[in-house]
Amino acid sequence: MWSNLHTTKCFLSIISLFYWVVGAGLAYIVYKLFHTYQEYTELLSYNYIVVPASLLIIISVTMFITGVTDLVAAIKEYNFNWKCYMVLAFIVVATGIIGLIVGLLYKDKLNPHLEGNMSKLFQKYDGESTQSSTVDSIQERVI
Repeated sequence: MWSNLHTTKCFLSIISLFYWVVGAGLAYIVYKLFHTYQEYTELLSYNYIVVPASLLIIISVTMFITGVTDLVAAIKEYNFNWKCYMVLAFIVVATGIIGLIVGLLYKDKLNPHLEGNMSKLFQKYDGESTQSSTVDSIQERVI
């Protein structure tokens, strides 16, 4: 018969797998972010890509480490492991909240910058330059 301890260990193991999956998902998002940025170098400033990507990398690595710590805490049952897990879980939550706040603050700064760059890019369209290929890519995705 299962005791509360075994149920808790199973639950913590599932949570650690959840942390790993979310960390891997965030790492994939960062990869796609950089891959997509290569197509729009004329449209966006490098700072608008590096700040969110670096924040996502930090969250991804922290979530993976939290998952490992959670699994070790579930198996070994040491107080130090539990404390490390709680600190890392707090860091993940705090980083998510900071990311939300930074996103809300920079949203208003990004829109005018993006609109200005888009109008310049559309004015320089001649059908053969690298700026033109960016405009063609945008049009293919929108239509």
